[in-house]
Amino acid sequence: MATRNGLLCYDVTRNQYSVMMTGQGLLDDVICGLVKDGHGDLWCSTMRGISRIDGHTKEVVNYYAGDDWQGNVYLEGRYTQATDGSIYFGSGKGIVCFHPDSIRKVRMERTPVITGMQVNGRLVNRQTLSGKHPVVSEDLVRATGVHLSYSDNSFAFWVSMMDYRNAESIFYEYRLEEFGDTWSRTLPGESRIQYHHLPPGDYTLLLRACENGFCSPVRAMKVHIAPPWYFSPFARILYTLFIIGACCLWYIAVQRKRREEVGEMKLRFFINIAHEIRSPLTLIVSPVEDLLKKASDAEMHKSLLLIRYNANRILELLNQLLDVRRIDKGQMRLHFAEIDIRHFVNELLDAFSGQARQQGITLQVEFADDLPLVWVDPDNFDKVLVNLLMNALKYTPQPGTVCVSVKTGSAPDAAGPLRDYLEIAVEDTGKGLNERELKKIFERFYQSESGRVSARQGFGIGLNLCQALVKLHYGVIFAENRKDVQGSRFVVRLPLGNKHLKKEEMADGKPEEHLSLHGRVEEPAYFPVQEKGKRNPTHYRVLVIDDDEALRNFLQESLSVHYRVDVAADGMEGWQKALATLPDVVVSDVMMPEMDGFQLLKELKKNPNTNHIPVVLLTSKTELASRMEGLEQGADGYLNKPFSQDELNVLIANLISNRLRLKGKYSGSQEQEGKVKSLKVKNTDEILMERVMTVIDQNLGNPMLSVELLAKEVGMSRTQLHRRMKDITGLAVSDFIRNIRLRQAARLLKEKRLMITQVAYAVGFSSQTHFSTMFRRQYGMTPTEYAETGEKASEDTEVTGTGTKHPDEA
Repeated sequence: MATRNGLLCYDVTRNQYSVMMTGQGLLDDVICGLVKDGHGDLWCSTMRGISRIDGHTKEVVNYYAGDDWQGNVYLEGRYTQATDGSIYFGSGKGIVCFHPDSIRKVRMERTPVITGMQVNGRLVNRQTLSGKHPVVSEDLVRATGVHLSYSDNSFAFWVSMMDYRNAESIFYEYRLEEFGDTWSRTLPGESRIQYHHLPPGDYTLLLRACENGFCSPVRAMKVHIAPPWYFSPFARILYTLFIIGACCLWYIAVQRKRREEVGEMKLRFFINIAHEIRSPLTLIVSPVEDLLKKASDAEMHKSLLLIRYNANRILELLNQLLDVRRIDKGQMRLHFAEIDIRHFVNELLDAFSGQARQQGITLQVEFADDLPLVWVDPDNFDKVLVNLLMNALKYTPQPGTVCVSVKTGSAPDAAGPLRDYLEIAVEDTGKGLNERELKKIFERFYQSESGRVSARQGFGIGLNLCQALVKLHYGVIFAENRKDVQGSRFVVRLPLGNKHLKKEEMADGKPEEHLSLHGRVEEPAYFPVQEKGKRNPTHYRVLVIDDDEALRNFLQESLSVHYRVDVAADGMEGWQKALATLPDVVVSDVMMPEMDGFQLLKELKKNPNTNHIPVVLLTSKTELASRMEGLEQGADGYLNKPFSQDELNVLIANLISNRLRLKGKYSGSQEQEGKVKSLKVKNTDEILMERVMTVIDQNLGNPMLSVELLAKEVGMSRTQLHRRMKDITGLAVSDFIRNIRLRQAARLLKEKRLMITQVAYAVGFSSQTHFSTMFRRQYGMTPTEYAETGEKASEDTEVTGTGTKHPDEA
């Protein structure tokens, strides 16, 4: 059925409808006439020509005005068919008459020819260049390919069949082989083919001409669009190499980071062990110091000195681990002093003479004549020599020899301060070093796999620390095998003079003041110690908090000579005891379960009932950052483990004495009441506080007591009252009211005459849950727990941290 919207087809066998339009090949959607010939083919006249539809394949063949037809525009309804099969269509130029059998199908034997080309608006010939290359190497008619740069990726071709007989009825189909099998077509009579913005690459353009249902042979044209320089093959090779190199560097960095993380884990493990050792080491140092004061026998005194010396040596070895940590973090600061290296080395050798004698090793020393004074940090350089001597003794079998030689030398060609140097060499007669290990022996955690094997295998930290410390001394250290006999030789070279040192690196004072003399320890400050069994404790109370039971018991035993001592095993227990007993001094460890020392300090200082209590922290964390954290949070003392018991006693005594003097400064005048007649003069703050307390006392049981009510009764604005109370008490008005209510509640709970609900209502709380929450936050325990405790609670404390008291307590 012919319609103005295409040809409507009905399939009887399938009972389906379909529509044929221009998309299916018709010249136009308006069907003017429709006739069926004897072969079953349909002939349609349209506004643009005549179309023949094959009755079996539905293939469409179009005929135009150039094919002996009278125009392309036909009239609607003007068509008929004669008895002989001839078909008549009426057009604007007359009647078109033809017999379907007389229409001959002429095959197209010629191949399309490209007659012209345009690139970015420019016509192309043999002289046209694109990216410094000719577009075509021969005439376009015979050309088989074109070469374009990446910027000339928009182009057009003109195509012709070189047959001008029916040019208007010919259309062209084209496609790029790399883009699929779908053909694009031009309009009839149109011979221009164009592409826009093709990406770089190699393409094959396929062309063919079509007329009356027949297509010509396909013409192929190669199109090469060159990539930009950054996508060229050479650039891709560079990118590949760069990616491979980056991956290799990334892999190396990951491996290095992994090694650093493993090294950091090892170092952290050792440091944690060092922290743990400090506590039992305290139980060695402190009792030994007490015994040294009491020892009267010379041999006993000598043995105790030896014990104390070796305990201090253990402490120094633990400090080496912490030194490695500080060096890694850039926190190690040296203080250079000019010392006599001969005396310095002899002192160290004296300390090792006993160990060498026991091992059957001869300890020798050789000094060059006229040795100059040398600038070193005595407290850190001795660690270098100690490690070298310990390694030499460890890996030298008996009978063997360890020799220390000291001399000067020069290297005129050397750069930096080592042109003139002092050389200290430590030689042994051990098995020597594997040549492959000489460069690795100073790496951290490196352990020899052969050669220097000992039953006392180390952890690979000592030599790494030696190298780091020598570098901080602007020197070098290296190892080599001896050439005269079997054994190894470690050499340290230090620059002479002090021109290479910065002003802040040079210590003040005489050289002797900076020497670290092993075996000679300064006596601690004396604190009177009562003989055992003759205790005379004062009424002052000290709370000791430490998770180490042995250290906790030791401190309790030693401090109970002078004070009443309470103990707690962790921070949480210590905090609760501090709230319940209000000690005069708290002595606490830092690293504890439940609540560490820093958190405990924070809780004590923010609670108004305990913020006046001095706190002394005992810790094995000697880093500056840890000390600063404790001091910034309000610690009154900070002692490193192992500590001197006498030092702790003096510190506690001073803290109590300072608190007494501070208390006397603010309350000493009250002690003379009744003896001296005082003037009844009150300042404005006292007058305000009396008025505030009067209002609070009158409305203590009133749940509606608020800041607004208090301000109204006192006769001040809310803002002014808040500012004045903040200046006087350091608390907000609401906090001040709540503290007084909780204080009165604590008194009532201690009297045990009322139930907890009655106490809550009596002090103005309308909710028992809210009362219990506020009470626990203030006193660290529930009202029930507080009522059951038999110890003196905090009812005698001040309401605020500024000394303001309730009038009935004054």
